[in-house]
Amino acid sequence: MRTSPLRVALLCSHRAPGLSFLLNEDVNRGSWYNVVCCLSSEESCRDLDEARRAGIPCVWHPIRRFYAARGVRLSDLSFRSVYDAQTAEAIARFRPDLVVLASYLHLLTGPMLSALPGAILNAHD
Repeated sequence: MRTSPLRVALLCSHRAPGLSFLLNEDVNRGSWYNVVCCLSSEESCRDLDEARRAGIPCVWHPIRRFYAARGVRLSDLSFRSVYDAQTAEAIARFRPDLVVLASYLHLLTGPMLSALPGAILNAHD
């Protein structure tokens, strides 16, 4: 039986629906789980300002910039595994037990899926 709260990494894109509830209203925060980091694939995600104010580390990993630097289209999935490996590495330092996708708009590939097998939850609103 687990005695410490789950360490949750939140991945989102343009917004992070439910983040305000998790940070401000959910009575289970702190006893069942803690949000240990938020990562956004989009530079325009402003919902993470609230997470930063709450002291939660935020990471921006702009997918469009990643693809543009390589001169390929976002639809080219041959580069997605490299991007996902970088994403997995970026959140690994926070030692998450669970990754929650909150309106994360991109397919996950092997490197991300194998980083936390069976511990990724898609909570698309």
